[in-house]
Amino acid sequence: MAFSAFIFLYADKPWNIFPTFFIAYIALFFSYHSYRFSKEKFRLELFDKRFEIYENLEKFCSSVARNGTLNHYENETENISQSKIEGIKAAHESFRGLGYHKYKMLFGRDIEKLMNELNETFGTLVLNGPSIQSPEYAKWCEDENAAIRLVLKTLETLPSHFKPYMYFGDYRSEIIPPAPKTTSPKTSKP
Repeated sequence: MAFSAFIFLYADKPWNIFPTFFIAYIALFFSYHSYRFSKEKFRLELFDKRFEIYENLEKFCSSVARNGTLNHYENETENISQSKIEGIKAAHESFRGLGYHKYKMLFGRDIEKLMNELNETFGTLVLNGPSIQSPEYAKWCEDENAAIRLVLKTLETLPSHFKPYMYFGDYRSEIIPPAPKTTSPKTSKP
């Protein structure tokens, strides 16, 4: 249908085709740039949502690294208690509670596996263990130490786990040119 209209216009008056092509080209130009803009906007919004989970996970791991555990002791200071509470809140916002549903939608199976491992160790880090006289105390200490080691290992490898989902390339080198090389001034000898 469109081709027959083109043939008719060209056969009738060939110069009438040019305004039509010009308007079509302008429409194509704007639709292409609209597509690119919406694609980049989607990537940035997705990045913001993923970064929120990344940031909360980092807060949780940092809280465990700073305090050693998240369970509450009676003789600890207010700052330590507040730090542990922030760590628990960060855990709920990253891989427990609502965070569970967020990371399932925003990340792949590799992050899901990491979050499930952290979720399994969360109970060990939050609950108080048995008394020292209990025969289960040694096993509980081993479990707690393994949980802390897992969290510390996760804290070290967190950027590499999230890089496929959050890395946009090296935009800094495109925006900021490298500094010019400075040469040392030549000293003249008398």
